[in-house]
Amino acid sequence: MKRLLPFRAVRFTEKAKKYPIPPISLPYDKIREEHLREYEKNPYNISKIILPGGIYRRDYSFAAKLYRKFLEDGILKPDSSPSFYIYTVEFQFRGRHYRRKHLVGLLKLPEKNENYVFPHERTFPKTVEDRLNLLRSTGVNYGLVFLLGSPCPYPEGNLEDSFNLHGETHTLYRVGDPEEIKRIADCYEESVFVIADGHHRFKTSLIYRDEMRKRYGPGGPYDYRMVAITSTDDPGIVILPTHRATVNEIVPEGVRMVKSLTELLTRIENDRRSIGIVTRSGFFFLSYESDLPGAEFLEREIFSRIPPGEITYFRTPEEGLKLLEKGQKTLFILNPPEVETVWNYATEGRLLPQKSTDFYPKVASGITLFDHRLSFTFREE
Repeated sequence: MKRLLPFRAVRFTEKAKKYPIPPISLPYDKIREEHLREYEKNPYNISKIILPGGIYRRDYSFAAKLYRKFLEDGILKPDSSPSFYIYTVEFQFRGRHYRRKHLVGLLKLPEKNENYVFPHERTFPKTVEDRLNLLRSTGVNYGLVFLLGSPCPYPEGNLEDSFNLHGETHTLYRVGDPEEIKRIADCYEESVFVIADGHHRFKTSLIYRDEMRKRYGPGGPYDYRMVAITSTDDPGIVILPTHRATVNEIVPEGVRMVKSLTELLTRIENDRRSIGIVTRSGFFFLSYESDLPGAEFLEREIFSRIPPGEITYFRTPEEGLKLLEKGQKTLFILNPPEVETVWNYATEGRLLPQKSTDFYPKVASGITLFDHRLSFTFREE
């Protein structure tokens, strides 16, 4: 069996596409109440299945029933033959247009003695258990595990779907030509991958694979996981930083005071080995000599004596200023790690600190589905 296989993706039909919003959604862990209210405008939005019962409760049996009903009513339908899929996301960021490209297929889950998929951050048991219960109930991958991989040329394929989700354009092309399928599978046969997003989904699939093998043995669809692979040199890769705030007032030695937040952000952006510090007293710039990414430098050199419960995470400097007004005393503004740093840490077996990366934008849930009963085709060598 090849390491990467085509599959018959289950996809939304035209019945689900005639509403003000599309049937796809953000990944389960990025959906907030305001998103759910928006997704209510489409009765077939995938969020109803991946968050059965809403954000704060779960009804996995409801998810299974709803998925089966979507199939029975023709809302979802498997493609007629195994294919690879080209999935692109187009978006605007800081006034520039980006297009990130992914190859969607089924990746064989590594055995315990194999190392070709590397995480870059830790997982948490409670989240894994939630996704595992959904997988046990339905036997379906609804979301993609987003992987970084070595460059392989992708054909464009035939246009199948295009959705606008939160201002981003998510487009799907289908590659069904046998020669192209073989070329793609061969290209990835010896590849290694780093998980960009979807660590909990990947861990869930490993556990589920082991459970199913105890009942049915190896060689089933549970040996594979639906993934989206992006080349490490893709110009559409954007990583956002996650900044930190603490209730402790901390101004390390060696900082330089600057006049404004704008000046601080410019200095940080122009110096990869630096962090910004904001207190009610002003704005400070700290440059450091080590090659550590900002989040790890902060964790080792400044946060080593601060309990994790006293650290708050925020996305933008503007959000941080609001946290200062609400009682936080120090903000730490970070650069995001570079793709090369994420790759090197992961493949060397090192984990970055929690919330070091935020690959933007997220791969959508529901763009393709991998149903273990309907999507899998054995391809013996």
